[in-house]
Amino acid sequence: MYATGFYTMVEPSFFVALSGVTPGVANDNEAIGLEIDGNWYNDLGISVNLNATFQKAEIDGGPLDGNSVQRQPDWQFRITPAYDFELGPTEITVYGTFTAVDDRFSDPANLVEIDGYEKLDLGLIVAVDRLEFQIVADNVTDDDGLTEGDPRNPLAPNGRFILPRSFKFSVGYSF
Repeated sequence: MYATGFYTMVEPSFFVALSGVTPGVANDNEAIGLEIDGNWYNDLGISVNLNATFQKAEIDGGPLDGNSVQRQPDWQFRITPAYDFELGPTEITVYGTFTAVDDRFSDPANLVEIDGYEKLDLGLIVAVDRLEFQIVADNVTDDDGLTEGDPRNPLAPNGRFILPRSFKFSVGYSF
């Protein structure tokens, strides 16, 4: 397991709404936080991977002093348990990934809040000799969520969304 504490100060972060009415705003941003990355394995083929970030990112100075930096959640994490086993010459991995992201703001004025979201992905990898087959089910629960709002107009009813439930099958060959 690794844990990394951090402190950053960015001067300035320039934001322009591009509406033609609002002038550009230059803000100093400050963040303090902790990143965690860990892996656990056992002899039975079970493993768990964890990635997490906890932070407090704020605008430092100016009329928006103390507001949260746009699109920066206070926390987010991803946990991926997996099970590896063999059936004769075939290596099989079954895994899932649960991702959770906290609420955050779409704009520096903190007028538009983007709801946090959770996402569950599942996968299966089957490796035989040099061939590898993979099936991935992304966003199995078909949850809705935005990763960010419209940076040009925070009040616009659009944004970058997580994709709905989807499936992917791929084949790989190792040379």
